[in-house]
Amino acid sequence: MKKFLLISSVLWLSTAILLLVVFIFQVGARRVANAEPIMNDPAVTPTSMTMVFTNMDDPQQTVPAAGELADLVAEETGYDVYHFIAACPGAAVDMMLSETADFGWLPALTYVFAHDIADVQVELVAVRSGQPNYRGQFVVRTDSGINTLADLAGKNFAFPNNLSTSGYLYPIVHIKKTTGVDYDLFFNDYLFTSGHIAVVDAVYNGTFDSTIIHGGASFEDARTASDIPGVFEETKIIDYTDWIPNDNFSARAGLDETYQENVVNGVLSAANRPEWADIMSRLYAWEDVQPVNDSAYDPVRDARDYAGLEYITCSELSNVTESGGGSLLFIDDNELPTSIQVPAGAVTGTVQLSLSPLSFITNIPDGYGGIAHAFDLMGIYTGTNQVIGGLAQPYTMTIDYYPSQANGLNEDSLAIYWWNGTSWQMEPTSQVDATANTVSATPDHFSLFAVLGSNKTYLPQVTK
Repeated sequence: MKKFLLISSVLWLSTAILLLVVFIFQVGARRVANAEPIMNDPAVTPTSMTMVFTNMDDPQQTVPAAGELADLVAEETGYDVYHFIAACPGAAVDMMLSETADFGWLPALTYVFAHDIADVQVELVAVRSGQPNYRGQFVVRTDSGINTLADLAGKNFAFPNNLSTSGYLYPIVHIKKTTGVDYDLFFNDYLFTSGHIAVVDAVYNGTFDSTIIHGGASFEDARTASDIPGVFEETKIIDYTDWIPNDNFSARAGLDETYQENVVNGVLSAANRPEWADIMSRLYAWEDVQPVNDSAYDPVRDARDYAGLEYITCSELSNVTESGGGSLLFIDDNELPTSIQVPAGAVTGTVQLSLSPLSFITNIPDGYGGIAHAFDLMGIYTGTNQVIGGLAQPYTMTIDYYPSQANGLNEDSLAIYWWNGTSWQMEPTSQVDATANTVSATPDHFSLFAVLGSNKTYLPQVTK
């Protein structure tokens, strides 16, 4: 009997050891099979990042490409990567100031303002045609009879936007240096098309927004991105600006140094991936990236100072005081209002409210959709760059919408959501009034907000 017990004990112990070895092997195998990238070190916080994009000339191509680039960077860094698309370059700067966005893909002039305003630091510069710089161009119709910059005097002109380096800043400096006349006196009239490709198309068509257009400024050569057949035959370049440092990838102030370095290395690695060329050709036409110092953008600062340009943003601004409270009213491109009402005592001192619109709602969870209302709302103590945290009491937010914007969604599910850094979270005080077509809430914090609703579920059609 003792011999039997001894043998049983030995067998039991051997089996236990064997099972332990198998378990350790399986755990090790799983760890190897599911190994996380080394950059996702739990000692480094945070383990997610948020990027902001701007200058979306062709949303049909660029918006999907932005998401694909975010996924590519996520694979290379091991971080969860989220992305947003600002409605204008200035709004991107405001989002980095509010720390809603950790990194930005910024044009040169936008970066210079971001560095001055929010201590944003450039990390990587774009490479195109093997060069880290590019030029702006002056384009006219081939049959216009306009052959030199001087021939544009007294004509109507198109710029992309008032924070474009190659399409606005450098062209107006070039006009001043070449003709001795400020651009607003040089042209009969000028307007902004909200995009470089739109400038090329406006010159080709000879009109924009019912205004006759004789010439325009854009980056070199924006015509390659135009869908118009024969655009190269029907238009021509009559002059170029000085060379400009390319747009860049920049980091907001206050990031963990190791984390920031990991992200930058991840973008550099992403540029070596075969998917990079296709994604960036649709997004910004970047061929590659390389490290760069802030001093590379000194010529842009000089041009800005020469032109006397001041920071301009599409963000809506308003002052709120401790004793009287305040309000902000933003009217979007659809002529729909978003109203912010802050009561007295909600803030300390005087605070500047800033509502920075987004062009598109991104990172939407499965089963939900957006209705084109998204913005970053922040408060900054007047005279500083200090962003306030929570409020002493709630404020009221009311967002109007058109019923057509809720098509495909359950209208009674519409609610205001706020971005918690990794996902959209419903504001618990949110209410929808389907009769008045408004969504309202009384939050006690500023954040990135969007109106989302659940998708309608359609039963399959049954036929006999």
